[in-house]
Amino acid sequence: MACHTANMAFMALKLGYPTSVVSEAGDVNPETYPSWARVTFQFPARDTMPPVKFVWYEGHQGENTVLPPSELVKAQRDSDKGHSIFYKDGKWNFREEGKKQVKNVGSGSFLIGEKAVLFSPDDYGGRSFIITEDKIEEVKGKPERLPSNNGDDAGHKREWITAIKGGPKALSNFDYAAMLTETILLGNIASRLGKKLEWDGPNLKVTNVPEAAALINPPYRSGWSL
Repeated sequence: MACHTANMAFMALKLGYPTSVVSEAGDVNPETYPSWARVTFQFPARDTMPPVKFVWYEGHQGENTVLPPSELVKAQRDSDKGHSIFYKDGKWNFREEGKKQVKNVGSGSFLIGEKAVLFSPDDYGGRSFIITEDKIEEVKGKPERLPSNNGDDAGHKREWITAIKGGPKALSNFDYAAMLTETILLGNIASRLGKKLEWDGPNLKVTNVPEAAALINPPYRSGWSL
């Protein structure tokens, strides 16, 4: 789900090509995904935006879920008055205002700022909350939301058909989605090799680890080359 979950941060922060990626991962093998991974990407400054560190957390390390550390979010509380987010027993939990049910956040994202944290409790960034030291507020109205087709699964399929027929290109078009997918796949290569990779995005090349080339552009069977 990394491409789905990373989309909100990738689009909102206009991340583009990373400059480097390094990964810690367990049970690495050439056939399946590892049982856990912690992958760190570094992105350069973009226009007026400063450099960004992006961390992808995945899986379970022993009995513990690999998650962002609790220190990232200063305001942690469990109360049925107001929205609550709190770290307990190695898990992030979320309770909506006025509700008794506490939901384990199995997948989501934090955008850590100097003054507040933007938190989304699902894979797609459909809802988000601003966390400060004294309150948690759901984002509604302004600041403006990211673009959306407002159609969920059927919506992006309609976008696809409309684009094929010559209409406006889809929000997640190839120019955008290819770079996002390329970035996440680079994290897989870093997990496989266990080395920090310096990335030259425009030339699709790792500049410091020669053995990465075979994973970026693998040999294809006869008749199936790109």
